[in-house]
Amino acid sequence: MFPQTYEEVPELFSAETYAATTESAINIAGLPGVVVPAGQYGSGAPFGLIFVGPLWSEPRLLGYAYDHERATRHRIEADLTL
Repeated sequence: MFPQTYEEVPELFSAETYAATTESAINIAGLPGVVVPAGQYGSGAPFGLIFVGPLWSEPRLLGYAYDHERATRHRIEADLTL
């Protein structure tokens, strides 16, 4: 388990670059992973953690993700009324 990203994602039409993540290496290796909410940056933008495991460990990873979400309650419901 580790942070999905290492810094806040820039605004949609920003000139800033998107920080590198480890998802490419995980995908190339063919490993399963599941991302869970883990809190917010100071700006209010959400960030997450990714659970990665060996091949065929999806049931275990989903269990870890479920337990983590239930224990931390970091999920923030989106306001879709804008």
